[in-house]
Amino acid sequence: RSFQEIYDDNKQELLSAKAELHSCQIELKTSRGENIDLRNEITRQTKSYKNQELRIKQLEYELSLAHKESLQEPSRSETLAENLKYEAKIKALEQEVIELRIQNDDYANSQLIKLELALDNQKKETEKTQAEKGYYEERC
Repeated sequence: RSFQEIYDDNKQELLSAKAELHSCQIELKTSRGENIDLRNEITRQTKSYKNQELRIKQLEYELSLAHKESLQEPSRSETLAENLKYEAKIKALEQEVIELRIQNDDYANSQLIKLELALDNQKKETEKTQAEKGYYEERC
């Protein structure tokens, strides 16, 4: 083989490696962007979860007030209908607390775990891409 053929082959291999490196760099930037998106989604869902926890506490407080109101000495103006109204309010608040707790448990156990797994997978993909980038940088 002539020197020119060897030179041309090496030049072609170098161009290929540079193109692959560029591709890896783009993939790495995309991967980093996806990591940021996943972190933002985890943050958003965590805030939503915390807001629901605050709502549960607020409902529990309202529930305790409704219990206290229903236990007070009935005045002459209070009727059985008003007591039933308090009982209905208590039941509705209890049900809302139960539903929010179930929703938050499901939410915490599924969504955040899924997002954390996706983030972990994305980190692994980023590490793989960085390793490939290093390999092609060495070749260039």
